[in-house]
Parts: sequence; C-alpha cells; structure tokens
Amino acid sequence: MLLTHLALAALALQSAQAPRARNVVAPPEDFLSGRLRLPEPVVTRARGAWRDVLFRADERGGFAPCELAIAVEAPGQLALVALSPAATRWSLELSGPDGSRRWLTTDVPGAGVEVRVEEASSVFPGCEAVRYDLDVLHAGTWGVRVHAAAPGTTAPDGLLYVHGTGATLLESRLSSYELLADRPVGLVARLAGEAAVASGATIELAEMHVASERGSERVPLFDDGQHADGEPGDGLFGGALPPGVSGAVSVRLDVLGRAASGAPLARTALHAFPVLEPRAVLRGDARGTRWDERVLAIELGVEMLVGASKLQVAAEVWASAADGSWVPLCWLSRMAEPRAAVSGHVLELALPLDRLAGVRGPIELRHVRVQDPDTHVPFDALERVPLGFGPSRRTGPPESATSIPPPAPLRPSQPLGALMLVHGYCSGGSIWPGPDFSQPKVEFLDPSQNRTNDEFALLLKAFGEASGLYTFGVVAHSQGGMAALHLLTFYESGLDRAAGGRVIQSVATPYQGTPLASLGGFACGVNFDLTPDGAALWLAGIPDWARAEVHYWTTADDGSACNFLTDLFLADPNDGTVERFRGQLPGGNNQGHRTGWCHTTGMSDPPNYTDSSRNAEMDAQAAR
Repeated sequence: MLLTHLALAALALQSAQAPRARNVVAPPEDFLSGRLRLPEPVVTRARGAWRDVLFRADERGGFAPCELAIAVEAPGQLALVALSPAATRWSLELSGPDGSRRWLTTDVPGAGVEVRVEEASSVFPGCEAVRYDLDVLHAGTWGVRVHAAAPGTTAPDGLLYVHGTGATLLESRLSSYELLADRPVGLVARLAGEAAVASGATIELAEMHVASERGSERVPLFDDGQHADGEPGDGLFGGALPPGVSGAVSVRLDVLGRAASGAPLARTALHAFPVLEPRAVLRGDARGTRWDERVLAIELGVEMLVGASKLQVAAEVWASAADGSWVPLCWLSRMAEPRAAVSGHVLELALPLDRLAGVRGPIELRHVRVQDPDTHVPFDALERVPLGFGPSRRTGPPESATSIPPPAPLRPSQPLGALMLVHGYCSGGSIWPGPDFSQPKVEFLDPSQNRTNDEFALLLKAFGEASGLYTFGVVAHSQGGMAALHLLTFYESGLDRAAGGRVIQSVATPYQGTPLASLGGFACGVNFDLTPDGAALWLAGIPDWARAEVHYWTTADDGSACNFLTDLFLADPNDGTVERFRGQLPGGNNQGHRTGWCHTTGMSDPPNYTDSSRNAEMDAQAAR
C-alpha cells in the first residue's frame, strides 16, 4: 500500500517524544582516523562580491538611480546578477575606466551580452534573477548606475552580484566551533589561489556585516595578531562578533584589496551559523558501575545550566597497559537525557564489557564532548576524564540496548515490512514516481519544512511506527539520506531489522553540506545541518558501521548549468544544489555519478529522483 496521508506526519510528531536512544559503539580505527573527532572549521572559497542596491524616492514620485562602484580585477568574462522582486525592470548603465559606456536591459541587452531570466524562489523567495554575461576589456573600477524602470510605492531594492573576472579567491572560515554566547565567536579570512600567493595580492579593507535577532552590525577585521588571525601582517585577517550576539546569525564578509597588477578586487563570503546559550558543562568526573556480565554503565558528571534537555555525548575509551602505554578500546556516543544524581546530573553511556578483555590498568575517557543534538555545536569538551568505579551492580536496568545494532525482538506473527520513500529539505510534496517502486512501500511526507537531522530522523522513526512497520529500508533524496543515516546511528527503529538488500539508498545527499544552505533567503530558511560547517560537525558523530549501510549516488548537469544563479556559488560538477565532492560519504558505498540530471524541478535537466533506471535498481536492491 502507498501511504501518503499527511495525518501520518502529524501522528509521527506526537509519537516522537520519547524515542529509544541507542548506545553507539565504534572501534578505535574510527576515531584514530580522525573521523569521529571534532573537525576543524570548513574553509569557504568565494570568487564574487555582493553589493546592496538601495533606491531613494525622487521629486517626481519615482526612484532615483542607485550609484555603485564595482571592482574588475582583470579583463575577461564578467557575470552580473540582478536580484530583486523587480529585477526584470532594472536597467544597468556601466561606465568603464576607459570612458566606455554600456547599457544592460532585459529587452535590449546589447551586442555580445547574454541575458538569462528566471524566478529565484528556490534560493531567494519572491525574487527575480537576471544574469548578464559580458566581456570586459579593461580592469579597474567600473561605475554601475542601476535604474528602476517603473515607479511604484515600494522601492524595488535588491542585490547585485558581481562574479569576479580574476583568479583570486577569498578564503574564510569560523575561528572555531565554540559557537557559544559567552565566548568570542569569530571569523578569519585571507586571499588565496595560485595567483594571489604568487603575486602578493593584498587586502586593504575587511569587514563583517553581522545579522542577528538584535539587528545588523558592522565589525572590522584586523591583521594585527590579536584577533585569532595568526601573526601581525601575515595576510590573515580576523574579527569577532559583537558581545552578546546569539541565536541564528548570518555574516556577510566583504573584502576590498589589490591584485599584483594594482587592479582593484572585491570579494564576499557568506556564513550562517547558530550562536547558542551555554547549556551544559562537564564536571570532569566519570564513574563506572557494572550492570551485569555484559555492560559497564558509565555516569559522566555534567552541570546543567539551563534545564535538563537531551544532549549528544561522546567519548573515547582508553586503558593503561602493563608497560605503562595507553591503548584505545572504543568510542561511545548517545543522545542522552541528563539524569539527576546526588552530585548533580549525569549523562549515561554503556560500555560493553567485552571491550575490557585483558585490561588490568586504569581506564580513562578522552576527547569527551557534550553537544547540542540539533546543531551538534559543542557545549563543552575535555581532553581526559579518569574513570572511577562504583558499586559492583546497579539497582535498575540500563537505559537502552548496548549492542550495536541492538538485538532484534521476536518477530510478530504477521510482520509488516516495506520500502520507505523519503524526500529532502523543503520538499513541496511527493517526488518519487509511484510506478518506479514496487509494493510493499510507504511514502513519508512532510512538505515545505525545515528540520534538523535529529528532528527529521525522529519523524521517520515515528512514521514507520505509525504505518505499522516492523521493518523498513529507505530510498531517500537530498537531506532525507542524512536523516535516515542519523536514525540508524542514534535510535532504534525498523531500519535495524531491514533485510534482503541495501538498508539506506540515497540520491544527491549533501553529506558534506552545500554552500547554498548559508544563503540568507534559501527556500525554507537556513538549515545549519546542511551547511559545510554543520555537516562536518554532524558527520563527526557517525561511525563507519552506520556509513557502511548507505549506498549513494551523485548527479550533475549535462554541460549546461542546472541553475544559472546557484552555479556561481558551486564547484563543478554539481546538480544545481549539491557539488559532487560534497556529496561523498567517506565509509559509504559510492554507486557512481550520473550526468544529465539536476537536483529538483525548474532546472535545465530533469530532477534526479525521476531517473527510472536508477529507481528500478534501488527498488530491486532495497531492504524491506
């Protein structure tokens, strides 16, 4: 049967309140390789610059032209994108440094100019996008006068994106992932690329435009060695957000500088991330209590600053050998509810006792961290915590299963298994062609929503339960693949009992994020899990045994960009949303890359989820 009734999603939300969390165990190789340790912030690379286009009323009841200056680093192909609810009614008057003048309009673009127009609703809701591609013969500062063709009561304000003609890149990143309101949160930036390094391109001005719940603020960046920027004068600039900024934060980082030729250059990087209020602090103590012949319950001391809500906790377990050296045993993790204890609160992990075979010396936890379960931002981390021991047996049962995957319960007399079809972020509704998949199947629907991976995973779990499924495999598009992998890793569900084929199959899933997720107007809003930074933090909690259950595909256009706007922010090849290299899942099963397919509707090639040949393969190979 095909279940698509939206009431099932509502039922899933109700039943997702008390999920059975899994005690995640991984071998030492997973963290010694670095995969399960907190990553360094991801570097963003930008070749273009954003300029605000703001109109003011004139005495005739219309709007006076907006005067701008843009930097052209080198002669060559220049792309200008007008972005506004009224972008098709703009006309651009360009004045070159050689005195030449050019007019750009959608009606009469001029010789040698390519014009493309489309709605930008998937990226900037309510906006039109007009892209002009033209050759410029002279580097230098160009003047741009933007005219609003038709008067109106509302100013047709917007943005102008200038895609650089030179090879110089702006590299920027967060200074750390300690994204907490009581600590300095900063960004650093430098010019990069072979041309920049070899020629000595320089930054003359760098500043951040910080947008948060309290408004917009400007913050300068410095190369003085005092702003997490390395050594004074080394070309790395740094700056911190204003004190007290919290919540959802968007940063536009603007840089002006000079190429070695003396020509001006301008670059803009966009970052979106949360700044959280501190919620938990590790006390530095841990106690192990043997439950039975299989399990050692570890109680990790934590001070709760705000309430006692769910946290993501992880730690490496090490033991001292007879020769005094330390030996890695395993990695533990869990989505845990803090439990009140005599000394405050504890977070509980479960260590299988077979991991301690032959251990005689002290045991300690290393790289201990406690994180927000939705953004995976660390609230606190400690390098080492000694493990003490309490009573030989606990007085109550452990909170959840300890083997990975957990032992399957007895099958009911008439078990129901199915293939679950899952869409991605902000999907408008049903996407998978029904005839491509055989029964039994169900289709998860949660249209036009922005969910974290944890929220999304719990909805999948509860939907499976509401559908009466004892077991299910998943075919997922985009973020749906991340949600299914998150569910398999952290919670017990019908995925654990899926048999007869591939447990999770995904198409165009941004396992390493997409730069588009940082754009302020992106579809249903910013989703930190889908940004390169958020995806890196999330992926650092996914062990190899879970990744090995994923079979995935990437896709790209057939040579003509899937979307002329998003293509300017993505590395080739891409499908208009996800770059091929960011669609890789290290430790997963790469099923290949197919061209001639885009991410969703309204692009130059068909949506990749309508590929009938791949759908037939996924249907035949799926576990149910």
